[in-house]
Amino acid sequence: CSELCGPKHGFMPIAVEALPRDQFEAWVRAQPGGTVGDEALAEEDAESAQDALEAGDGAAAAEAEASTPAA
Repeated sequence: CSELCGPKHGFMPIAVEALPRDQFEAWVRAQPGGTVGDEALAEEDAESAQDALEAGDGAAAAEAEASTPAA
């Protein structure tokens, strides 16, 4: 921080608002763009579906595919 903001970086004004989990999650969903977490989960689900297909487990592949969010 001090490299970017200088020696008084610890005195920068900030505001923290604590919200109940459901309100925070609604706020996150309302923000423009996605989150890195969303992309990582989508990739993980796609890899799970591919692994199941390669293993010949059609039921597991269908389940993994159904849980993968549309990009």
